[in-house]
Amino acid sequence: MRLLLPMLLVSLLGACSTPTLQEQPSAEFADLPQPLYPVDYSGFEQAHVARDAKFANYRRISNAPLSLGAVEITQTTVSGTVRRDWMITPERERNLGRAWKGSMQRAFADYKWVSSQQTGQTEEGVLRIAASLTRVRPRRSVATSTAASGSPIQGTGDTVDISMEIRLYDGEEGALLGVIRDTRTIASIQWSRAAGADMVGLFNSWSSLLHTRISGH
Repeated sequence: MRLLLPMLLVSLLGACSTPTLQEQPSAEFADLPQPLYPVDYSGFEQAHVARDAKFANYRRISNAPLSLGAVEITQTTVSGTVRRDWMITPERERNLGRAWKGSMQRAFADYKWVSSQQTGQTEEGVLRIAASLTRVRPRRSVATSTAASGSPIQGTGDTVDISMEIRLYDGEEGALLGVIRDTRTIASIQWSRAAGADMVGLFNSWSSLLHTRISGH
């Protein structure tokens, strides 16, 4: 948790800045019916949103189960661990899924929730949220290193970079309204110990910032 604190401060500072849309759409999403534009000062590593997306107008959300089917896990370099400590085992899948669902329920407690089983149906006024872990990169930190978020990490030990992508859809039209990507650095033991059950703190930081950006407060 000591490693995560600097990054939480960065997130909070980022949440105090006013997000600003760039003038040109993101090259990756320029050909969509509603192009997505890069957002400066979002608090996330990357954020791309539709110019006319009115996220604050949504009062109902549908949160899909955390997707773990395409996680890239780089070569394990952390001493004292084995390959299984980094694999998406059934136990780790359950633990991560519960941790993400719980963090979203706490962050969006003031919203009405729609069952994720209904995400394929037309749902007026519902914001669909689909998150996926995309990369797990174990590495060894040094006495003073820089986290992926740009914040300094003090102390020695093994760390892991965790990357997440969150996609936001209009529940009625199915239009893609936003894509958020972020990478955070945590102590490797938070991933390896108890099959990922210690990831709650990291997920809480993502879901809380997401709530701030969607709700506008």
